[in-house]
Amino acid sequence: MTEEKPPFEKIYPCGIRVQWFPALAAKFSDRLEEIAEKILDEVTELEETRIFFHRFQFEDEEVIIATSWDDDLDILSADADLVAYLDLVGEADLDGDGEALPVLMPVPASVAETTH
Repeated sequence: MTEEKPPFEKIYPCGIRVQWFPALAAKFSDRLEEIAEKILDEVTELEETRIFFHRFQFEDEEVIIATSWDDDLDILSADADLVAYLDLVGEADLDGDGEALPVLMPVPASVAETTH
């Protein structure tokens, strides 16, 4: 039985504290600072520091983040994990044209029981 590694935190000079979940940290162990900077870019583009669920492409993977502002440290705080798969949760007519499109929910690797 393999013991699962817990998430770990790191503060970067660019002004972000990230809690890295094991799958992401293992896959990109030598590029975590680059991903931290990409998280800052995403937050800047969205113009919001409180993000509950956002995903972006990094190489051949999707990264999922949740962010908030840490008043005590005066920096952005983020949780970051890999997307294991997209789970079909329903359908919605987003355009109002009567055509229902699938609604997919990203499942973080840290909570996925299996990978599709």
